[in-house]
Amino acid sequence: MSIVLIICAVLFTVAISVVTVFLVIMLIQARRTAHEAEALLKNLNEEMAVIKKITGVFSSIFGKFNSPIFKVASWVAALATMAFRKRNSEQEDNSKE
Repeated sequence: MSIVLIICAVLFTVAISVVTVFLVIMLIQARRTAHEAEALLKNLNEEMAVIKKITGVFSSIFGKFNSPIFKVASWVAALATMAFRKRNSEQEDNSKE
């Protein structure tokens, strides 16, 4: 009976050791992933500042074009975009069937 208990204790110890090694490896990988995500977010934050400046410039430029012609053109562009999207969604629906 004591041999069975010794074998069980050894197997339990080996299992705990394997799980511990696996968890350590997983935590190391999670740490690397967190560092990469931090670098990516820092890069995106810098890029967003540039994009914000560019959109601010475009907004100020297009804000100066306040004539009715530009308003009509924007309405026409919006309608064309809606029609194009509707046509694409209908084509996608037909291709799924």
